[in-house]
Amino acid sequence: MNTRYCLILFVILAAGMSSCEKETPNNTLQFEMSRATLSTDVPALTIRLTLERPAEDNIPITVDMQTLGITHKNQFVVSPESVEVNGTLFLAFPKGATETSFTITKLGNPVLSGGETIVFSIVSATNPVIMGQPSTMEIHFQ
Repeated sequence: MNTRYCLILFVILAAGMSSCEKETPNNTLQFEMSRATLSTDVPALTIRLTLERPAEDNIPITVDMQTLGITHKNQFVVSPESVEVNGTLFLAFPKGATETSFTITKLGNPVLSGGETIVFSIVSATNPVIMGQPSTMEIHFQ
């Protein structure tokens, strides 16, 4: 009876241990700031997205860009240019990184009415990344 009890206990423990895979904890993604301003004095901004911990693998992310009263490639540009396609930015955190970024540069001195804004929103990222706050960033033009 004692041998049978030990065998059953061994089978239960072995089954439990084999189903215990190491779970990767979530890694929080967010913008470094929630708002900023482009002006004559500040014609360019580096927009940073951060992870709580270093990326365990390459992590692609997608950021949506909505404009209000301002036109991309007319009054401002996104650099590097290759990250932006039709209002969507495709970025990545290389393995080991805690930060990725892109730059917004105001072109010339456009005539402004006062409400010109760009809103960037984190749309997607691969597991184990979760959205933190702020998950949007507003750029105002002056």
